[in-house]
Amino acid sequence: MTGPLHPKAGGFASGPAGLAASGSRAGPVNRRWRSRRAWRLHATLLVVVPGCLAAGWFELTRALAGNELSWVYVFEWPFFAAFTAHLWWRLLREGEDAGLAPTPRTPDAAGDGPPDPQLEAWNEYLARLHAQSPPGGPPEDY
Repeated sequence: MTGPLHPKAGGFASGPAGLAASGSRAGPVNRRWRSRRAWRLHATLLVVVPGCLAAGWFELTRALAGNELSWVYVFEWPFFAAFTAHLWWRLLREGEDAGLAPTPRTPDAAGDGPPDPQLEAWNEYLARLHAQSPPGGPPEDY
């Protein structure tokens, strides 16, 4: 069988651990770093981090000149730069685990025992509340 998904026909683009047959990185990683969204994130990082560091340097020179309030900003601006870098990294990796299958739920430690009467009472209470006023609309008595 030779079709588009048969390995001998060249249908499989990547091997184990996300590496292509040639040993380079596979497509999803490149797409994440080179997408339009990623380029906007890169540009933001390249503007904000140096700007924050420059503001920190400016505040350091003012603090050394005698402005005591500037000492707060000496530490604040580098923190903003580090926080921006952290957000950049998190936003680039956002959705990385989206392709994974959900983990199966395991039964509780007690096993398949009798149902919890408090849980059943709570669920009945919620069902009554939902029947009286369904979510998404105003209460009927208004």
